[in-house]
Amino acid sequence: MISTLELQQFRGLEHVKFENLGRANLIVGGNNTGKTSLLEALVLIYGTKRQLNQLPQTFRELPQNGQDLGPGFWKFLVRGEDISNFKIQSNAIELSGSLNQKDWVLLKPEGSTGKNMP
Repeated sequence: MISTLELQQFRGLEHVKFENLGRANLIVGGNNTGKTSLLEALVLIYGTKRQLNQLPQTFRELPQNGQDLGPGFWKFLVRGEDISNFKIQSNAIELSGSLNQKDWVLLKPEGSTGKNMP
């Protein structure tokens, strides 16, 4: 069970931390406040390879022209240009960002619990 969840520089969220989470939690808020971003963060941490591959279209509509959301979707996971403070962390696992030449990648520390990244 997830008891804490912290997001830094993720999507439109600068820093948010949820503590004392229970078995069931209600997520409420107005439009464009981060509810979907929270769900995407959970898929990034605990999702299977198939769920990660489908993440761009799981919570968001595909464009009418049928183009793939993939490249644009992954680019905007990090809030702004600086990924140095990007982090998704729960009590069980942490993901952080790292530069790889011109691109960035998600890193899962060795020995952490949860699903493996693809």
